[in-house]
Amino acid sequence: MKLYKRIVAGALSIAFSASLISLPAAAAVTPVFWDGSRALAGGHTYYIGNDTAVNGDFTLPADSTMIISPGANLVIPAGSSLKIEGSVNVSRGAQMLAMGKLSTDAASHFTVKGELITGKSSDTDFGGNVLFDNGAYVSLFGETELLHSAQLYSYASGVTIDGSLISAGYAEFRNTLRLYSNTQINAGATLKCDGIFSVEESGNVANSGEMILGEEAYYSLSGGFANIGGGFVTDNRNKYPGEAYHSDNISLYTTDAIKGIDVSYYQDKYIDWDKVAASGVKFAMVRSSYGYISEDSPPTADKYFHQNVTGAIKAGLDVGVYHYCYAETVQGARDEAKFVLSLIKGYDISYPIVIDIEDDWYIRNGYTRAQLTAITEAFCDEIRDAGYLPMVYSYANWLKNQLNMEYLDEYAVWVAHVGVDKPSFSGRYYIWQHSWEENIPGIVDKNGKLLDVDGDYSYVDFGAYIRNNHLNGY
Repeated sequence: MKLYKRIVAGALSIAFSASLISLPAAAAVTPVFWDGSRALAGGHTYYIGNDTAVNGDFTLPADSTMIISPGANLVIPAGSSLKIEGSVNVSRGAQMLAMGKLSTDAASHFTVKGELITGKSSDTDFGGNVLFDNGAYVSLFGETELLHSAQLYSYASGVTIDGSLISAGYAEFRNTLRLYSNTQINAGATLKCDGIFSVEESGNVANSGEMILGEEAYYSLSGGFANIGGGFVTDNRNKYPGEAYHSDNISLYTTDAIKGIDVSYYQDKYIDWDKVAASGVKFAMVRSSYGYISEDSPPTADKYFHQNVTGAIKAGLDVGVYHYCYAETVQGARDEAKFVLSLIKGYDISYPIVIDIEDDWYIRNGYTRAQLTAITEAFCDEIRDAGYLPMVYSYANWLKNQLNMEYLDEYAVWVAHVGVDKPSFSGRYYIWQHSWEENIPGIVDKNGKLLDVDGDYSYVDFGAYIRNNHLNGY
């Protein structure tokens, strides 16, 4: 967040808190206990002193205040609504339960010091100033929308959202925010968390605005998180050793699909990398090598590796490398990883270092999921320990059936599944090999005929990510 925006947000928070210390003068002169059925007039302070149900559709005028007293409970049943244009204070020990429609106007003040619970069929729109105070309990189960005019500040020890959240305004959570369902942060909106930001297994966040994590924030991802339509994350967290390698952290930096290709000696030696770059390709995954086959065929560099990696980097592409694995043991996988590291020394590798594990030889020779998982993990560990960002590549079916991805969850995935709208792999993936028959200007045979090449989409700008996190020697 820009400094100006931080100052404005802080000032609004202070001003909002100050405005809650005393009630408006006009409202203080005529206190009334409201029964949930009478019309709400201007210039009043309405008190909810016991369990009260809203019976119909009501609007609290801009110059009136409503206080839900300790021990009292205000219920908005399904079919009823309460629109707040003035000020509402849910006192400590009080509860508001919204099963119907709850909305707060752009100029309103809504403060929760006790409990706010919305039902699964509820419809809640927040505009104006919203404060979930320290000690409040907030659980939103229905459809919640933060309007463009909303300024929400939460000091509550925990806010749970188990319904849909659409945010077009500014929301700042100083403590825990747990998301169990769909959350949409729209363009121009800001959602900031200074405590725990947790996307649970059933949760899914689509961010086209700005997500901000404060210095002491903790990010936990079991569900989905994606930046779309130009959405981005400002990550101000204190970084810890090894954190940048973990897929949870990488998930914050997803973006719209970036066009790329992967090449090997199959594309021959006639690639014109300047033409490839001019065609709109932004990154290239270059085969570095293949692994141990026999004593007569040890790990070997791809025939055109050095030519391809040099040409792609010179043309301005971000470049990663992949190694076709034949390792038979964990130690063999570590040795193959070390061989890859020896090949890439001195090159600016700005995309991940990938183990390509897919060969049917493993299946024919009875390798178990546990063995293949251990081999994959050993390769990735060796790459990570050398300061590079590792990645796992295979077919969708291989990832599902031959590897235990729960044990490999910390590593980013590149999935291959062509001829479909979406890979069948249900886990997180950050590069998708979607085609084996792309025709890219500059990739031709010796007669100038276009050659097929694998097409890829990257959903993380790994070039920026790796440089910003000082991986791969940057």
